[in-house]
Amino acid sequence: MPIQMKLPDFSQDPLYKETQDILLPAGQKWLAGDVGIDMPTYQQSPYYKESQDILSGLGKNILSGNIPEYYRGIGEFGGTEFQNLLNLTNRDITRGVNEDIVRRGVTGGGVGTSAIAKAIADSSIKARFEDYSRSMEGRKALLGAGIDVMGGTRAAGLQEANMANLFGLDTTKLGIGIRETGLASLGDTRSAALTSSAQKQGFDLSRAELEFKIAEFNEKEQQAKAAAKGSMWSSILGAVGTIGGAMVGGPVGASIGGSLGSMAGSSIGGGGMKTGQTYGNLSISGGK
Repeated sequence: MPIQMKLPDFSQDPLYKETQDILLPAGQKWLAGDVGIDMPTYQQSPYYKESQDILSGLGKNILSGNIPEYYRGIGEFGGTEFQNLLNLTNRDITRGVNEDIVRRGVTGGGVGTSAIAKAIADSSIKARFEDYSRSMEGRKALLGAGIDVMGGTRAAGLQEANMANLFGLDTTKLGIGIRETGLASLGDTRSAALTSSAQKQGFDLSRAELEFKIAEFNEKEQQAKAAAKGSMWSSILGAVGTIGGAMVGGPVGASIGGSLGSMAGSSIGGGGMKTGQTYGNLSISGGK
């Protein structure tokens, strides 16, 4: 009996195509660095630059000797305030010497003048030296302050630059990670497509092979049926020929045997006997 069956078509999970359609464009966007959100930008405090500009300018001015007016007296030598104070001191010295001369009853203007001049000179020298020493210490302090201000400005600048550099590196790493994700997604999409294609090709080859085997089986079965049918008719006709020849005998019996032999050969070689045809002296009619 020939094989009559419908072979199944290739079946694919409906989610496969849906997933591929989603991952392919997503992977392309990620590979281009597009994740659907804006990448963060570096934010700097608005007070940072303002304070840096002020402190940097102050430090430069101090180190160059351009001291702000409010702090100028710290390192100033013989300034207006000092001179005013010195004048007051000299006035007090003059009054004190004059009072001392009167109290002691010393006469002669030259003695008082000389004593006043000497006292004022001694006091002025000491005061000016002290003012000079104070101004040098003040300038030293201003120098240290200028260095500290510039050092702090530099340190803050380095810290800010380091923060900006780290942010840039982290942002770059994030971008690389996004692109690596996109690349991996595209790789998975390609791998899944290759797997699906291989499965389809394998299915098509297996189906073709199965169709060929079915066709081959059906052909061999047809040939076997035809051979069996020819062998049956050959046996029947051979028996009939033997009986007929025995019954008739002589040349006529031989003629009947020959005709039946031709019929048997025709049946075997031509795929079987057909009704409605005459084989030799024997006619085969169809029956219901």
